[in-house]
Order: sequence, then C-alpha cells, then structure tokens
Amino acid sequence: MVDRFKPKKSKKFHFIFLFDRDDDARIEKRMRVLEKLYRNRNLPVETIPLKGKNRFNKMFSSLLLADWTAYHLGSSYGVETEEVPMVEEFKRLIKN
Repeated sequence: MVDRFKPKKSKKFHFIFLFDRDDDARIEKRMRVLEKLYRNRNLPVETIPLKGKNRFNKMFSSLLLADWTAYHLGSSYGVETEEVPMVEEFKRLIKN
C-alpha cells in the first residue's frame, strides 16, 4: 500500500478553493472565512474562479481541473493515480 501522507509531501500541501461568483452568499462567506483562517496560520491558499457559460459548464470544468490536477500530482510523486485505497476499503466495509 502506498503511504500518501509522507512528511515531505505534507510540507508541500496547498489548499485550493474553487470559487463561483454565482455561489450562494452563505457559501461565499464560509469560503472567505476559511481562507482567512488558513492564511492567518501561514498555510498556502489559492483561489481559482470557475469559468463557464452556465452551471453545467462550470461543474464539468471544475471536475476536469480536479481530475487532471490529481493525475499530474500523483504522477509527479510516482504513485498509481488510479489507485484509491480508502475508497476500496470503504466499498469493502459497506458490502458486509
């Protein structure tokens, strides 16, 4: 099993917020507050605005961004990007 939380990796941890200007005001507030909390603790944060003509387009583009980010990050660490041990464990546990 691959240890995905090695210390050298966690030192490079970075929070990424996907921001949509059409979000509910309560969601926007939560994101701003959480971003401020992280920044006050000197944690790296990046906010990326979602782009697209409609909600479906924004959802699809955010999924693509997340998938390709995970793929390239996993590849750079030399781990199998299709492997998700926790998901497989979850499936096994709920099956019984």
